[in-house]
Amino acid sequence: MKIKVEKVSLDDNVIRVDFSSDYGRSSALWVGEMPTLGTFYDVEFDIDDDLVWGESIFTTKRDRTMIALEKGAFVVVGKVIRFEEDGCLSIVVGESVVLLDVADAPENISGLIECHASDVKVYSTNL
Repeated sequence: MKIKVEKVSLDDNVIRVDFSSDYGRSSALWVGEMPTLGTFYDVEFDIDDDLVWGESIFTTKRDRTMIALEKGAFVVVGKVIRFEEDGCLSIVVGESVVLLDVADAPENISGLIECHASDVKVYSTNL
C-alpha cells in the first residue's frame, strides 16, 4: 500500500509514524531506517496482535475497505480473499493484501471484515 508519512516520532529507538493513504489515516510502528516526513512509501503491514474472531475481528456493516485510527487502535476493513485451516485470513484493502492470524474464526468467512489491533508494524517494500 502506498502511504504518505505525516508525522514521525522516536521514543527509546522505536519509530512511530502517522500516515495517510487513499484508504484513510492511521499510525503504526516503522521498521527500518528513519522515514522522511512528507515522503510516499510503498509498505506492507504486519499485525502481530492475537486476533480472536468476535472480539478484535468480525464481519462489519461498513461499506468499503479502509484503514483508520479509532480510540488509539489501528482499524482495517478489508474484503476476504481466503481463509486457511491454520487460521490465516487473507484480506484485500484496495490493491494491497493483508495477512491476519485469526483464532476461533468460522470456516465460511466472506465479505468485509473489520479488525482492531494495537501491535501494528509497517515495512517499506523499497519499491
